[in-house]
Amino acid sequence: MGWVELLGDRKCVQVVMTDRLRRIFYLQNALLKLPQVEIPVTHTFPPGLYVRTILIPATTLLVGEIHSEEHVFILSKGKIAVATEDDGETLSAPYYSVCRPLLKRVGYVIEDAEVSTVHANPTGEQNPDDLLKMITVAERDVEWLLDAGDSK
Repeated sequence: MGWVELLGDRKCVQVVMTDRLRRIFYLQNALLKLPQVEIPVTHTFPPGLYVRTILIPATTLLVGEIHSEEHVFILSKGKIAVATEDDGETLSAPYYSVCRPLLKRVGYVIEDAEVSTVHANPTGEQNPDDLLKMITVAERDVEWLLDAGDSK
């Protein structure tokens, strides 16, 4: 876990870099060198909220963004094997959870999946690019702290 501090329009974040989290980043960097899967996104804007829904085809391996705030994760269709720096599990629809901030996830889609995340949107912003900046942390803005048990 870590903390988020707002510095103007940027977020400065400290996160403990565990061996497991390091492996997630290695995987992400390797995946970025491969052809990318088209993942359709739907944006919905109920009052005070932003709902981002993605449709992910089976056999897709993906790595998620680091979210800066607590949010709701909903799996309304399909099955996904998910791993974080904390643990791993297989999720089957219907499933939902409240996710803590600063969580980095990797997922393998076992069955075609529909995933939604629900975020606070007190300003009523409706530009998806601006919202993504508001709800996620750019990796360049992360100060990686070594795990106490990590010798590297």
